[in-house]
Amino acid sequence: MLGWAIEDAVMLLLERRGTTAILAGNDRFREFLNPKQISTQPDIIFKSKIGQRMLEIFSDWKGTWRNQNHADLRDGKFLKLKKHGAIMVGLAPLSSEGFLMDFSIGNNGFEENFIPAYRKTGYTRKGIRETLKPLQEVMNELLAI
Repeated sequence: MLGWAIEDAVMLLLERRGTTAILAGNDRFREFLNPKQISTQPDIIFKSKIGQRMLEIFSDWKGTWRNQNHADLRDGKFLKLKKHGAIMVGLAPLSSEGFLMDFSIGNNGFEENFIPAYRKTGYTRKGIRETLKPLQEVMNELLAI
């Protein structure tokens, strides 16, 4: 539900700034899904200056990005972001920081790696701390796309 709250807040910001946006994930109707129903589809579709883009909201609720200096993505999520050339906004509510990455222009430092928390291979961005900025700056970058 925290993820839904963050997605809804981003949607509200986009809409208030005149950007057309719709929820796109399997959980867009805000129903609890079983694990087999959860997809790697990016969360939001929005209109940018260059056309329609997919937007993934990635949240850090434990301070991992600042404290452990890495971010992990499941392999399916990373591959879907690359396939769609999606924008990913990382939001760390506890520190009021975040980042923006555009997967249409590269891997953004993510490399294939075994991720113990997932017990399988995924993608890790080491040194994520260097990308962190104040949330307002991140959201302004998103609105400028």
